Formats: sequence, C-alpha cells, structure tokens
Amino acid sequence: SEIFTYRLSWDWNPDNSNLVDLSVLVFGNTLEITDDRTRDGRADLTEYDTIGFEVVNRSRFDAGIPISLVYGIEAFQDEQTGTRDGAPRTQFPDAEATTYGVFAEATFEVSDRLDIIAGLRFDSYDRDVDDPNLADVEDDFFSPRIGFSFRPNDNWQIFGNVAQAFRAPTLTELYNDGEHFAVDIPTGPFTTVRGINNFVLTPNLEEEESTQIELGTRFEQANFARAGDVLRFSANAYYAEVDNFIDTVVSDFDFSTAFTGFVFGTTTQRNVDAELWGFEAEVDYDAGRWFAGLGLTLPYGEQADGTPLGSIPQERLVATLGYRPTEDITLGLRATFAADQDDVPNGSAPGDAFTVVDLYGTWAPSRGPVAGATFRVGIDNVFDEQYTIFPNELPQPGRTLRVSATYTF
Repeated sequence: SEIFTYRLSWDWNPDNSNLVDLSVLVFGNTLEITDDRTRDGRADLTEYDTIGFEVVNRSRFDAGIPISLVYGIEAFQDEQTGTRDGAPRTQFPDAEATTYGVFAEATFEVSDRLDIIAGLRFDSYDRDVDDPNLADVEDDFFSPRIGFSFRPNDNWQIFGNVAQAFRAPTLTELYNDGEHFAVDIPTGPFTTVRGINNFVLTPNLEEEESTQIELGTRFEQANFARAGDVLRFSANAYYAEVDNFIDTVVSDFDFSTAFTGFVFGTTTQRNVDAELWGFEAEVDYDAGRWFAGLGLTLPYGEQADGTPLGSIPQERLVATLGYRPTEDITLGLRATFAADQDDVPNGSAPGDAFTVVDLYGTWAPSRGPVAGATFRVGIDNVFDEQYTIFPNELPQPGRTLRVSATYTF
C-alpha cells in the first residue's frame, strides 16, 4: 500500500487586532492498496482520495462580558475507486462523498472561573455512486451545542456539554458489496473449510441523529513530585440517544454447507435506534527524562429495546512508557490490552481479547542541517500477535516495521 498526505496552512493575526486571527488549511491524502493473490493471479487495486479545506477566524470583544467567537467554513470530498483485474469491482464501487459545513461557537466569560459555551453547526452532504442501480444520497442537518467550563482552582477544570449531532453514512457503509474477507477454518486434525464473508449492500442507510450529554474533569499540575515534572489527568462520562444508529453486524459462519468445502457469513450495516454510554480516562506523568501514561476506554451500548448492538468496540487499556536519552530523541513502548466482547446480537461472532505491544522512536533535531525534521521508526505488534479488532473479524497485521519523516519550514 502507498499513502501520500499533504497539509498546507496559512495564519494571519494582525498586530493589535482582537477581531482577526485567521487560519486557512488545505489538506488531502491518497491511499492506494494493491493486492495480488498468488494462487490464482487475481489483482485488486483500491484507491481512496480525500481533499478539503478549512477557514477559521477567532475574534474577541466585550459586550458587557468578554466573548470569544470562533467561526468558519469547511468542505471536503472523498473519492473511491476499485478494480479487479482492471475491471470495476463490486466490493468497492466508484463513488464520491462531498460534505460542506458552516459553524460558529461563542465562549462567554461569565467570571474568571466560569465560561458558558454555545455553538451551532450546519452540514450538507451528498453521496454519489457510479451505478445506475444505486440511488445517490443527500441531506443536511443543524447541530446545536451548549456547555460550560468551571475552574475551581488553577489545577482543576470541570466541564459539561449537551449537543445534537449527526453522522452521514460513509461510502463503504452505503455501497460495499461482494466478498469482505476469506479465511481457512480448521475442522479437524488435517481438514479445513474455506470461510467467506460477504458484504450486504445497504444503499438506503439513513444518517445518524443523536442527542449527547457529556460530563468530565481535567487536572494538570507542574512540579507535582519534583521540579520540572508534570502530572495530567482527565476523565469524562457520556450518554447519547441515537436515532438511526449505523450498526455493523458481522455474522458467524454457517457451517451447514461445510460438506461443500465452503462456509459463508455476512457483514451488514443497519439503522437502529440506540442508546450509547461510556467512560474514558487518561493519566500521564512526564518527568522530563522519562514518561508514563495509562488510557482507559469503556464503551457500552444497546438498541432502544435492550438487545445488543453489533459494533460496540472492546473495552481497552493502553499503557505507555518512554525514555528521552537526549532532548532530541524519544524512545517508547506502548501496550494495548483489549477485553472480550461477547455482548453481541444473536448469530454474530464475538470479539476475542488480545494484547499488542508496539515500540517506537523519534528523532527531532533542534539544530544542524536537518533541524525542523522529525524522523520516526516503529515496530508494531512486536510479538507477532494474531488478533482481530471487533467487529470486523479481519486478521490484523503481524510484526510490522514503520519508518517516516516529516519536515516543517
């Protein structure tokens, strides 16, 4: 696979201006995946391109109380194409997705400790597919939000939000068809069957519409245990009622056809009314020479009638430990612990627990001929763990070496 990413930004903040603090961003990326199957010579090519821009301005003024206003526009387009042996591929049909957004958010500084935040966003989207048998999709939506931020002292912040939001179905959720993945499944000491999972085309998916409540806290203190260190902590809980939640259901294989040498399953998208809730927390300690952190994610959800959903991620704990031998070099270890996910719809495959360890290093020279560059190297899945991430059942990459470089000027 090949990935190309670009970002071009421009900032303008005139001296002595409280009304103009402008940022313009143009961004894009291209993903190309080539899959050549050796046993029959089949060649798949998948391309996914994104291009977009964002214009944001920030203004401050006084209307009896200080007010900070952030407002802007954004637009982006995703385009996908897929071929198999040079011909159009049903699993990845040619399609485009275009989204336009206009937004504004005001922060009212009621006191030195209390802010009230109110925002409104308007989005319009359309999904166009190059297939006369499939309908295009378009709609628009307003998303209001109101929240607060209270700082009882210099170290603690308490915040909360109530918001309405929407999420349009993606191109893959709408238009994927054909084979999703295939695996060999042992049925005895010396026998296997071929398991084939197929996408179920769902071009009539509706967009998600949700009402969300969030409450959380943050803590940060420098010189916590010794001079120069920093301790950070954050935690938040959320609850959402979602109309037309887009749920992914990956069925288990049906072994009634095992005598043919093949068994089959499906990957289906569906709209259901749902309730989602969960808890997230992070704690990080940075002592300068070394650092450590823990991140906990506990997501839950169910259909409005209490039956399980098919796409609630696994509970997850991520632990990080790092060391800086010099100011320019960082070495780190990251371990991800995912729990079993067995609260799934009838007929769906559960998700198995896994542990994955990654190693990484960065070098960001502050002087010399390559100052401004950042070089990264990493080994993902150091112990070559065989695992899948619920709910997709796709085997994840084994031990992988990553090398990248970026330059800022």
